[in-house]
Amino acid sequence: MRHILAGLVLLLPAPALAGGPCDFPAFGNTRFVDPIAIHTAPAAGSPVVGLAPHGETGTEFEGESAYFKVVAMQDGWARVEDGQSADYETALPDGWVDSALLTLFAQTELAFVAPDPASDPVWQAMEMEDGVAAEVVLDCSGEWARIRFADYHRQGDERIIAGFLTGWVRGICGSQRTTCDGLVGDRP
Repeated sequence: MRHILAGLVLLLPAPALAGGPCDFPAFGNTRFVDPIAIHTAPAAGSPVVGLAPHGETGTEFEGESAYFKVVAMQDGWARVEDGQSADYETALPDGWVDSALLTLFAQTELAFVAPDPASDPVWQAMEMEDGVAAEVVLDCSGEWARIRFADYHRQGDERIIAGFLTGWVRGICGSQRTTCDGLVGDRP
């Protein structure tokens, strides 16, 4: 009987990563000064296989950070691949990054309660001007990212943050220097 049970266990599928597979670009969040550690596993105590520094002060890449492709999320960590330094001259190792250290920019006018445009919106832009920038990347599903972002209004030329929202977005831009004109997320 022991051999039969062992065989059955081997036939069970492996547990899926939270959120399933992902496929969108993200960048190191420049609110943090230290380079971003890339780990071998989704845990702070796991070995570090590389560091992703931010763009150096006094260069054309100042204020920019490393580029990553997010392929999975698990327990607050993002599995990243195809990473590049801020100057795009140094390849970074694949691994796991604390997802609180990542940001992204979505060309969208809507954020949803679920990764489905038929779900209820949690936010709608007053006008398409800036898109949505993530404060924190929380989860993912395919091209969708669940993010925490600032809800703001304008007072003259100043942005006034009214609070923070959480929602699912897509139409994620892979450039820190442009707004990815032509890339379209969701519209009302």
